Amino acid sequence: MTVEISWQTPVPLGSKSTFMKRIEDFDLGDCPDAPGIYIFARRFGKKILVPIYIGKGTSLRKRLKTQFNNHKLIQALANEKSGERVLMFGTIKAGTSGSIAKKIRLSERAHIEHALSAGHPLINIQLTKKPTSEIKVVGKKSHNHPFPRVMLAR
Repeated sequence: MTVEISWQTPVPLGSKSTFMKRIEDFDLGDCPDAPGIYIFARRFGKKILVPIYIGKGTSLRKRLKTQFNNHKLIQALANEKSGERVLMFGTIKAGTSGSIAKKIRLSERAHIEHALSAGHPLINIQLTKKPTSEIKVVGKKSHNHPFPRVMLAR
């Protein structure tokens, strides 16, 4: 199965000090009413994005409306470390093979697994409870090893 995700430009949500005000005034009208996944992240500069929370929805607009009213999630996002908060969302093309629900689940799971294996501590509760082990490559020839010096496995 192939899953195509069309990512939109990240939407700025403000810094730690302005985040709560920006969330109150956020207009979901620009958010697509289509199936996909969304990522709350921190941005450092123009390119470095650190995921904080990854989720999915059959209608991104409806799901994000629910999440913006989730006090516990919003507080956790506000209390995160420094960096500008951004919202990223990508719509998933239905296509012919596989159900859209399966593609959404698979996409969310893949993004969560990738974020966790890269060492990003997500605030998601669902899908992140598996224990993580650390594998270190050591020794004189470790610079020739084709994998990173530290890998995380679940």
